[in-house]
Amino acid sequence: MAPISAEQESKKEQEKIRRTVDTIFNIENAALGHSKEKSSELRAKYNDYVETITGTVKEQVSSLKNEREVFIHISSISYSNFDYAKGKLITTGLEEKPPSFNCYGSAVIFADVLSRLDFRFQVVKTPGHVLLLGNEYGFETTVEEGESMFYKRDLNKFHL
Repeated sequence: MAPISAEQESKKEQEKIRRTVDTIFNIENAALGHSKEKSSELRAKYNDYVETITGTVKEQVSSLKNEREVFIHISSISYSNFDYAKGKLITTGLEEKPPSFNCYGSAVIFADVLSRLDFRFQVVKTPGHVLLLGNEYGFETTVEEGESMFYKRDLNKFHL
């Protein structure tokens, strides 16, 4: 069997994230009793939101290999367009003006953006919280850019 190329691996990860987001939307929309039209409208809004963040990061970040710069830009762009709100589902957060998300919703959005940027990361669930880890840094998705980064080695200090 031939080894998997980086491009194939990236596509595989993007598909995994897409399927996860599909599942989340199906569960939330079913639980909330949304019609197919409402569900489609919310998914389109989500996709537009993620594509806008992804496109803006691609335009503004000089090197998509610079983990710190990528994380900071995603946080900056996102928090200039949405708010943090505890206890929100992704679908209900999308309906607000401005949109608002908790750690779960923002982690899903940021993970989707990172996968579209071919960026390697892990989603980490700690007691009562969700965040992302890159190679060197942790990425707190519920605070604005100045507070969103920490060294991965410090994860235990802050979140476990």
